[in-house]
Amino acid sequence: MTDPVEGLLEDVTEMTRQAAVDGLTLGSVYADVRLVLDLDPSADLPPEVLRACAVAWSSAHRDLDRHSDVLVLGWDELEDRLWDASSRPGAEPPDWAVLVETEDAASRPALLPPEDVLRAAADLLASRLGRAGEHVALVPRSGAVAGRVVALVQGEVERAEQVRSWVLDLAPVGTRVAATLHRLVHPDGVLGALRELDPRAARGD
Repeated sequence: MTDPVEGLLEDVTEMTRQAAVDGLTLGSVYADVRLVLDLDPSADLPPEVLRACAVAWSSAHRDLDRHSDVLVLGWDELEDRLWDASSRPGAEPPDWAVLVETEDAASRPALLPPEDVLRAAADLLASRLGRAGEHVALVPRSGAVAGRVVALVQGEVERAEQVRSWVLDLAPVGTRVAATLHRLVHPDGVLGALRELDPRAARGD
């Protein structure tokens, strides 16, 4: 008798790649696969399905990086943008920073490296944040200090909460994604607020 999971792997790969292209989350793919396999919404997916999802997700985002016009900044580039905006009359500064960080889940092995998860989060946010003062930067790992994504958001707290919600379902099995909101209020402006949140990033370490 044919294993139904084995026959599903090709479809799972295609579903996952399409979800990445459409800006959806891995959580949405997992939900669809559970429906196909007639599993409870909280049930664990078979390991081979999780591996297929993780590989397809990482591959799809690498392809998107190569062909996308969406700009994910480094810290120096972000700082240059903010300095330039501060010198332009009438430019509206961002109101919020959404910080995205990852850590391995103790109960399960990670299916994707944290760097790939952060890159996917940065791509997702950069593709959806379109206001003039909104930017996304990827700060890479430095030694033992983990990398993070910094997304600058304009508007009320409801918009910042929406941006935060975009990344919460992004993590594959074995990786936790934390997205925290920070109001950008500081005597030295936006850059001063960001330096308080992440002095390492501000130094370019």
